[in-house]
Amino acid sequence: MISSLRHFLSKSQNGTSVISRELTGDIAGHILPIATAVMTFLAALFTAAALGVGSSAEKWSENFTGGLTIQLGPLLNEETDYLSRVLEMTRITPGIEHATVTSEKKIDELLSPWLGDLVNFDDLPKPRFIEVITEPGARLDPSTLEQRLQKVSPDIKVDDHAKWAKRISEYANAISNISLIAALLVCFLSFGAIGTVAGARIAIHADSILLLRQLGGSDHLISTIVAKACFKHTIIGASLGTGAALGTIMFAEHASAGLKGLIPIPEFNTWHMLIIASLPLPTGGIAVTVSRLAALIWLRRI
Repeated sequence: MISSLRHFLSKSQNGTSVISRELTGDIAGHILPIATAVMTFLAALFTAAALGVGSSAEKWSENFTGGLTIQLGPLLNEETDYLSRVLEMTRITPGIEHATVTSEKKIDELLSPWLGDLVNFDDLPKPRFIEVITEPGARLDPSTLEQRLQKVSPDIKVDDHAKWAKRISEYANAISNISLIAALLVCFLSFGAIGTVAGARIAIHADSILLLRQLGGSDHLISTIVAKACFKHTIIGASLGTGAALGTIMFAEHASAGLKGLIPIPEFNTWHMLIIASLPLPTGGIAVTVSRLAALIWLRRI
């Protein structure tokens, strides 16, 4: 070993190849890719949640603003059809621009994912809905409108879209913030994992590193060798973890396609996917920085 190092150091810059091969062939070379893959997979999923939930909730909030939904109880055969009366009272209310009755076909489509195809919707008592669009800038009190309409039937309810939009926005922001915090925590755990592996790697090859230093290798050179080895294994693991995360995201999008319009589903655009796909690059940068720092700290202590 000593003669090989002296030969490489004296003849060319390839003297570092001996240590490099040792550093990439130890047990850390098997542990680091696996640990990095798991960390990157979790970080990618949390990042996807932070990006996708916020985007989806924003679209839902836009759809909910500027309108009301009036819910009427099921129209039984023995009851008088008061739907037209409620519709007319709604249309003449100041501040309301447009009001239409939701078709029974659309109501069936909304109920189908929850009740299944085995239910006969024709025989099922169903509530009726009136979709209302308010005039821009109109100040309409939903509770006042509800009280007026309840004179026709006490079962009538008026839902304010703005109230639901606010709740969805608050919910989405909470999910996004929690996901972002979780992604940052995973990054900090990655710092510790990479630093621990780098320290273990240095300890395993302490004799060879010390010999390289005695033969003229600078601390910068040695830390670079350690950083390159960690970078290689980290990139491999991060690429695997990111690929698995992208596959999971695409599978989840496909599986939830039938629920769009019923509940907020995370939506991802091209930029979101590019951000997630680029995670191996900052992960590799973290590996280089942390491993180099760990090597320099160890070298300065001896």
